[in-house]
Amino acid sequence: MVTVELAVGLITCVLLLGTLAGVVTLGVAQSAIQTASSDLARSIARDDEAMADQVRELSPDDAVFTIDRQPAGVRVTTTWQFPVFRLGQIPLQASAWAPWEPGVEP
Repeated sequence: MVTVELAVGLITCVLLLGTLAGVVTLGVAQSAIQTASSDLARSIARDDEAMADQVRELSPDDAVFTIDRQPAGVRVTTTWQFPVFRLGQIPLQASAWAPWEPGVEP
């Protein structure tokens, strides 16, 4: 009887830890694309193409950046299909806006 309870408890703990690890990994991935969106928006608003290229290189390969140049600033939206432990992909999206720096026009 104790062996069965231990086995069920152990399986439950392993599943719970796996789920927790997946959620933490998902949070880290969301934070990464939010940072990439913010950095890219700031570098475009400063007209710093070298930094913008570096941000794109450091981002995940399959991340898609959408840049919307507006009269008041620039909005960058990043989407990424994040793979979760070979179970499937979860779409992540982050957006950032930055005002144009003085002397930089849209």
